[in-house]
Amino acid sequence: MAAAVLTLAAAAGLVGAAPRTAAATAADTPKPPHRARIDAASATALQANGQVDVLVTYRAAPVRQQVISEVQRKHGGLHSSSGRKAYGTLAAGAYGRLKHDSATRVRHGVTVLQDYAVLPVQYLHVPGAAAMEALLADPAVESVHENVASDTNLAQSLPLVHQPKAAAEGFQGDGAAVAVLDTGVDYKRRGHSPPARAPAT
Repeated sequence: MAAAVLTLAAAAGLVGAAPRTAAATAADTPKPPHRARIDAASATALQANGQVDVLVTYRAAPVRQQVISEVQRKHGGLHSSSGRKAYGTLAAGAYGRLKHDSATRVRHGVTVLQDYAVLPVQYLHVPGAAAMEALLADPAVESVHENVASDTNLAQSLPLVHQPKAAAEGFQGDGAAVAVLDTGVDYKRRGHSPPARAPAT
């Protein structure tokens, strides 16, 4: 148990890794096995509480590319409504298989608190250090991190769209119009909690 927690702490950068000798070189050092990233907050919570609830992101790039290729072949891409609908259906199936295969390998009492069908993400309860070790070692797992609310403010979001640079160059939006097109919310989806009601007429 202590060794597993120490390994987790090292992976999160909380303690230093064991020093390497001068004799160890890239040529004689085998490639380390896959290990997912874990954030310091999750590793600390696990060490303190013996269990932790975390968001897990799966290595989905190859799966996503296969789905996109299939949609491209059958529907001409994501530009049509049939292509977008097909993508959602195929992605949910592909991600579901990826998550199921990972759960079959990991075991250790890890349970799903929330699944996000069309995303390579799950919210999991990890009951101990051995379970976390198995999760981090699974080849399908990309990262493990704390589930926290995140507020995006203008100080963070404006640089993402290069607004400060545009404003500095004199582009203030004069004479420009902005339209936001949205298809709306499907209030009948089962994922809404509490269940949504029909809009007022």
